[in-house]
Amino acid sequence: MNKEKDNNTNENKLLEKLAYLEEQLKCETDKRLELESTIRLYEAFSDGKEGDSKNVLQNNEEIFRSLIQNSADIITLVNEKGIISYTSSSVKDILGYNENELINHSVFEFVHPSDLEYTQNEFKATLNRFGKGKKIECRFKNKKGDYVYLEAQGNNQLNNPSIKRYVINS
Repeated sequence: MNKEKDNNTNENKLLEKLAYLEEQLKCETDKRLELESTIRLYEAFSDGKEGDSKNVLQNNEEIFRSLIQNSADIITLVNEKGIISYTSSSVKDILGYNENELINHSVFEFVHPSDLEYTQNEFKATLNRFGKGKKIECRFKNKKGDYVYLEAQGNNQLNNPSIKRYVINS
């Protein structure tokens, strides 16, 4: 009986270790994909010319601002408590708010009460790891006071010294 119990304990430990290793592999894969994406962006904007990195760096702010401002998605930056520090201009088209109206508000103030616990739990779960969380769907209050369905995906960049925020695409 003890031998069977020991086998079950060992099997459980092996399964836990396997799950941990699979999660680590996923994180490393995500990091590799992010790096490859950055390299592709660099190559796209540098036109492959030698010595062009200075021009690329000078243009990055303008390029990325244009990408964000012309995106059909709402891009939101929040801190670890969900307080909004930035929203892209598409928030006007989708939800009716001006870009600055949501600043210093909690993103959770606008989530439908029935979706709030689930949304907060998913947010908290992704705070413990770097990178993208899973896509979720929740109802979000627009400026008229109606709730609209949004699909959202967060990306924990709190430990990224260049961003220091949680990025939400919805």
